[in-house]
Amino acid sequence: MAFEVVRQEHGGTPVLKLHGELDTVSATQLDRALDDMAIGVSRVWIDLSELDYINSTGVRCFLRIVRQLRGAGGDLAFLAAPAKIERVFQYCGLSGYFRFYADAPAAAGLAR
Repeated sequence: MAFEVVRQEHGGTPVLKLHGELDTVSATQLDRALDDMAIGVSRVWIDLSELDYINSTGVRCFLRIVRQLRGAGGDLAFLAAPAKIERVFQYCGLSGYFRFYADAPAAAGLAR
């Protein structure tokens, strides 16, 4: 399945909605989208509801950008992660490093 990144916004917070499979080939596309989105913002949300697959290269994309955002006083949160995607972060020992929320309103309520 092809990978697609759709930029959205929720209450002033940029949201990237990911579709398809995030692997070594598609990670470059995600890196560009994350770099473009992270300019001048303190937080970014990633909607994973339509993500079918992620490998370690995809995980590294998120590690890089979350470190950048947190280093500047911001943060990144995942929205609506399917169980199979969240398990990848658990297997990598990173489930406690990232924040996972059911949806944008839940993230907005807890991020204040």
